[in-house]
Amino acid sequence: MKTPDYPFDSDYPIESLSRDPSDRFFSRSKETTRDIELPEPTRGAHSYDAFREAQDRFRESFHEPTAVDRDVRNLEKRLFMQNYHAKTDMDKTPRSMNRPSNMPPPTGTDNFDNPDFGGSDFSDQDLDTRDITRIDLPSPFADSNTSVEFGKSNEFDRSDGFDRSDGFSMSASFNEFPDSDDPAESSDSFGFQGSSDDPADPDDPFGFRSASANHGGSGGSGDKGGSKGGNGTPQDKRRRIIKIALLSALGVFLAGCITGGTIIALALTDKNMPEWNGEALDNLAYASIVYDKNGEEIGRFSSDQNRLAFEYEDIPELLRETLVAVEDKRFYEHTGTDPIGIIRGAFAGGQGGSGLTVQLAKNVFIQPERRTSRGFEGLKRKIQESYLALQIERHYKKDEIMKAYLTHIFFGQGSYGVRTAAQVYFGKELNDLTPPEIALLCGLPKGPSLYEPYNNPDNAKARRADVLLVMRNNDLITAAEYENYKDEPFTWVDKVQSGDESVKLAKENKNRFPYFVDYVRTALRDQYGLDDELISGGGLHIYTTVDPDIQAEAEKVMADPKNFPATAKDGVEVQGAFVMLDNETGNIVAMVGGRTYPEDTAIAFNRAAGNTGSKGRPPGSVAKPLIVYAPALEKATFANGTFFPGTVFDDEPTQYGAWEVVNYDSSYKGRITMREAVSKSVNTFAVKTYEAAGPDHCWKFAKDNMGLSGLSAKGSESSSLSNALGTFLATPLEIAQAYSAFPNLGKRNETQCVTKIESSSGEVIQEIEVENTEAMSASAAYVMSDMLRSVVTSGTGTGASIGSWYICGKTGTTSLPDHLGNVRGNPDAWFSGYSPLYTATVWMGYDTTDKTHYLVGEYGGTRPAAIWKKVMQKALEGRQVQSSIPQPSGVITVTYDALTGKLPSSTLGGGNQNGWGGWGGWSSLWPNRSYGSDIRTDIATEKGQPTEYGTAADYPRSNYGYNDDYGDEYDDW
Repeated sequence: MKTPDYPFDSDYPIESLSRDPSDRFFSRSKETTRDIELPEPTRGAHSYDAFREAQDRFRESFHEPTAVDRDVRNLEKRLFMQNYHAKTDMDKTPRSMNRPSNMPPPTGTDNFDNPDFGGSDFSDQDLDTRDITRIDLPSPFADSNTSVEFGKSNEFDRSDGFDRSDGFSMSASFNEFPDSDDPAESSDSFGFQGSSDDPADPDDPFGFRSASANHGGSGGSGDKGGSKGGNGTPQDKRRRIIKIALLSALGVFLAGCITGGTIIALALTDKNMPEWNGEALDNLAYASIVYDKNGEEIGRFSSDQNRLAFEYEDIPELLRETLVAVEDKRFYEHTGTDPIGIIRGAFAGGQGGSGLTVQLAKNVFIQPERRTSRGFEGLKRKIQESYLALQIERHYKKDEIMKAYLTHIFFGQGSYGVRTAAQVYFGKELNDLTPPEIALLCGLPKGPSLYEPYNNPDNAKARRADVLLVMRNNDLITAAEYENYKDEPFTWVDKVQSGDESVKLAKENKNRFPYFVDYVRTALRDQYGLDDELISGGGLHIYTTVDPDIQAEAEKVMADPKNFPATAKDGVEVQGAFVMLDNETGNIVAMVGGRTYPEDTAIAFNRAAGNTGSKGRPPGSVAKPLIVYAPALEKATFANGTFFPGTVFDDEPTQYGAWEVVNYDSSYKGRITMREAVSKSVNTFAVKTYEAAGPDHCWKFAKDNMGLSGLSAKGSESSSLSNALGTFLATPLEIAQAYSAFPNLGKRNETQCVTKIESSSGEVIQEIEVENTEAMSASAAYVMSDMLRSVVTSGTGTGASIGSWYICGKTGTTSLPDHLGNVRGNPDAWFSGYSPLYTATVWMGYDTTDKTHYLVGEYGGTRPAAIWKKVMQKALEGRQVQSSIPQPSGVITVTYDALTGKLPSSTLGGGNQNGWGGWGGWSSLWPNRSYGSDIRTDIATEKGQPTEYGTAADYPRSNYGYNDDYGDEYDDW
C-alpha cells in the first residue's frame, strides 16, 4: 500500500515502514492508517522543505526509515501546520494523511484536542498557550523508549497577531536497548528549529525571513554518531552573526565581572587596605619630622599645623553651591561614588568621577605616599577609596560630609581647611568672603601648589576665571558679575608679599628654627619635587643641613635690639636677614628671615630666601664683584689694556645722558686702581669697568655663572649700566651662593637645605648630592678674593675682620628713590663675605621704604658687618686659624705703573725712581701723588697681566686727584 502523494512526504511510501519480524526495531507486518484533514500548504512550503531536506539527509545517514520515523514525521507535520494555520488565512483544502492506527494520543502538557489525537481540529485553537508539548511513543520492546518534544513562542503586537517573531522547535530522542553492547542499539537523537520574523517581508510570503534546521545525531561509542546541519537565508546568517556577537559580548562581560570581582577582592583584602573608623574624620594625618645635621628633631610638618575649626553654619551657601558645581554635581544624589560622573569623566578623557566623598576618603584614610600610585596599585587604591566613600555615606549626613571635606582638604601654602585658606589668601573669615574669593577657594583643591596666588598668580587668576564661569553657567552669579570678578587683583597676597600684612592664625608655631624649617618645606616642594600633602602628612623623616649651634647664634644676634637701629616712632622696626653656607658643600648651615618669627603667623616673610613671591632687594655695591669685577677678570682684556688689580680708571664725576654716577660719599679720588676701587666701593670706577668689559658679557656672566636670577627680570637688560651698581633684585641667599664661588676657586655650589628624605618606614626617598657649576677660572676667583681681602683689611669692611683669619667681603648700600626728595639715607645696607670655611650674607633695612622709613647713617660696613662678624666668630669657634687659601696655577706677580695700569715706561718715569730727568719727579707737580716712584707690584691672571707700556696718551685730563694750579701744559696730557 502506498500513501498519498504529499508535498511534505512524497518520498516516504508506507511499505518502507514495514520491517521483517526479526527486525530488532519496530516489528509491524501491517500498518493501519486513517485520514487526517490538513490544509493545502500553498504558501510557505519552501520554508518547511528547507529543514525537511536537511532532516532527511541526516536520517538516511543512519538507517532506513522506521515506524518511529514515520510517527515522528507526522508529528512534525502537525507542528508545522500549527504554525502554518496561525500565520495565514489560506483556503483549507482537505488532504489525507496516514497515521498508524495503533498510535496512542499524545500525553504530557499538550492540549490540542485534535481529532487525530482524540480531539477536535487543532487549527482553530488559540495557539498562545501552547508552549511545550511532549509525546511519549510506544515501543515493542520493554526496554526501549521514544519521546518527542516541541515548543513554540509568539509575539502579538500587531493586529494580525504576529509582529516581530514566531518560532518553534522540536526534538526527538530514541533510547533503545540501553544495556546492549551493540553501539547501534544505544541511542539516536535529532532535532530541528524554525524561526520567523516580519510577516510583511515581500520576499517571504509566508513571513519567514529565515528558516533553519539543526540536526544532530549520536550513536554510543560506535560508528553511528554524526551531525548534519542546514543554513538558512542571508538574513538568517546575519542573525547568527549578531547572536554570536551578543554571546561573545556576554562572555566578555561575564569574564570582566569575574576579573573585576577578583580585583575588588584583592583590593579589599590588601595589606594596605585602611580599616574603616568613623573617628578618623576627626583625626590628623601623619606628621613629618625635620632633623638638624646632627639628627636632632627641630620641627614637624603636620596637617593640623595650619588648620582652623569652624561650624557648618559658618560656610557660606554660595561656597557650598559653587563647590558642588565644580567638584561634584551629583553630590546630593549619589551614595558615595557617582557612576554617572565616572562615565562622564571617562568620555571626557579620563577626568572626573572622584566626587567630594571619594576625595574626603582619600585624604582621611589613604596614606599620602599612596595617593599618587598608578597601575594596578592605583586601581586597588581607587577601589579602596570607593569602598570607604560608601562607608562615609552610610554613617554621615551630607552636611556632615561637606563640613568634613572643607576641614580636611589641602588648599596650598600650608593651609588645611577652608577657614585657614580664607585667612591665608584673603585675611578674612568665611562669612566675609566675596564671590571671586569663593571662586579661588573652590578652584584650589584641583591643584593647590599649581593655582595658589603667592607663587603662581597667573595660574591662580586663570583657575579662578574657570570657576567663575561655572558659577555663571549655574546661575550663581550674573554675566555682568563674571566680567567684573575675573580680573580682580589679589590685594591681600600683594600686601603679605610686601610685608605690609601677615597671615594670622590661632595656633602657635612650635618649630625650633621656624624660618629655616619654613624654607625646608618650600624647598621640598619646589627644589626636591615632593607633593604638599606628602610633606605635611606623609610621616617623612627629613634630615637637613642646619647647624644648630650656628643657627641658634644667628637667631640670637638677629633678635638683639642692640644690633639694629632704633625703632621708628610709629613702632615699625628695622628688619634684617642672615644666611650662612658651608663652602665645601653649599649646604645652608643657618638662615634667619627676620629679627623674630611672628608667633601667630602661618606664612612668615622670609627676607633671607624671598619666600611668598618676594624677589629680594637691590644688593647695591655687594653686587659689584659679581657683575663687574669677576667677569672683567675672567675676560682679561679690553680695548685699552687688561683687567687685573692694577687696572686704572679716573674716579671723577661721570654722566651718561640724564643719569649721573655718584659715589656714596660724593667724593672723587682721580686716577685709581681696581684694588682701590673695590676696597673703597667707588661707583664711577665700577660703571666704567662694566662698560669697558662689555655690558652683555658682564650681565650674562652674573646671571648664568653666578646665579643672579633678578637679572632675568624685565628692566634689568644688559644695556643698563646701572646694573654695575646693583640696582636689580637679589636675595641674601642668592648673594651668598654667588660669593661662595670665590673661596671655592671658581666652583659655585647649588645651595642645599636637605641631605636625605626617608619615608615613614625608613625607606630612602631621596639622598641629596652636592652639585656645582664652573662659574669662573680658579685664577680669576683667587685674584677676586685677594681684592676682597683688601676690603676687610683696609677698606669699607674692616668691621668684619676676625683676628688672623683669612676674611674677605664686600659692603653695599643703595640710594633712596628720587621721589622722596632731598633726603640723605639708604633703603638697604648689606655685607657679604667669607672665611675659608663659610660664606655669609647680611641684609638690613625697612620692609617698605618711604619718607619716614629708611636708614640714616647705616652702611654695609657698620651694623651689617658687625652682625656678620658675631655669627662668623661662633661658626669658626674651636677651628684652627686659616690665614690664607691655596693659590692655584695661573696666578702670577706683576709690576705696573699705578698711573697708567700698564708696564712701567722708561720714557715716562717708569724706569727711574727719581722721575723724568731734571724735573725732579712727579711728586713736585702733584703733591698727593708720587708718580715718579709709584711703581707697584700685584697679582694677576696670566691672561690679565699687563703687556703694554704706558705713554702720555694714557693720561687723560682730570680735575681730580692732583693740583691743577701748575698750568695747562701738564693738564693736556
